[in-house]
Amino acid sequence: MPTPMIGSKSPRLVLYVPHKPNSFDELTERPNIQTLIANNTNHWRKIATLLAKICSPDLENWRQFRDSRLLESSAISINPTLCNLESRPWHWIGGKDNQRRFSYLQHNALPLESCENVAVDRRKQLLFTPYPDYRQLDNAVIIEIRRALETGGFYSGT
Repeated sequence: MPTPMIGSKSPRLVLYVPHKPNSFDELTERPNIQTLIANNTNHWRKIATLLAKICSPDLENWRQFRDSRLLESSAISINPTLCNLESRPWHWIGGKDNQRRFSYLQHNALPLESCENVAVDRRKQLLFTPYPDYRQLDNAVIIEIRRALETGGFYSGT
């Protein structure tokens, strides 16, 4: 049986990370972004912030989105396999080491022209990036990721 996720049971995007945050079991039962941030290091605040910047329907309001709706529309998984969900989410696999856990995936992800370390397979709804960290995913890269997701229909209907 796969490990539970933190967040929505029918997410639009699932972020896969290789390690559990503190309070993982509590957070799978009662997803709460403030608890995730409060019970973990600044590292997890950064992950939540980057997830919000990518998932927010309006990039200008990512903070409000992170604090109020992030875990209603997305999820965080530590599984080394893609979640098979009825919502047919996008799957974001961040970090080279983490991507190795998914080496079995058959895909046609192509690097973005402006960000060669970010690749997207729109048909399979896969997003491959460096590890979710500000140094590797600065605002310019976030904008390019959002453009790629928008082309793939991610923001329609939000």
